[in-house]
Amino acid sequence: MRNRQKTMRSFRLFLFLFAAVCIIGVSFFLFQKSMKPIVKTFALTKANNLTTVTVNNTINEILSSGEFHYDDLVSIEYDSQGKISAVKTDSIAMNMLKTVVSVKISEAVSSIEKTSLSIPMGTLTGSAFMTGLGPEINIRTSLSC
Repeated sequence: MRNRQKTMRSFRLFLFLFAAVCIIGVSFFLFQKSMKPIVKTFALTKANNLTTVTVNNTINEILSSGEFHYDDLVSIEYDSQGKISAVKTDSIAMNMLKTVVSVKISEAVSSIEKTSLSIPMGTLTGSAFMTGLGPEINIRTSLSC
């Protein structure tokens, strides 16, 4: 009799633990599923901002280096009265500038390995009232494709 009660008690404990693990697992899965679009939006926004800053900084570096000058890229022709009659561009110099900018931007963007996102917990709930509230969760991500 005691052995049967002990067996029943251990069986109930097993069922309780199994149910608790299942509930926790399903809850985690549902939370992760609802969190994914929010985290993806934050990550895309952060990647877009980082890329924009990197592109702007790279272009500023190239233009301020003095390697390319406006006079090398564009020439202005005037008529006999001193009015502008034509604006000519040096397509070879423009293509060289475009190539240098593309290569430098590609190098700069590929050098960004990992970045961190901070998302407030209230934002993860999906509720408009909770957006931006609560402690922040840090998520590491990379810009690799």
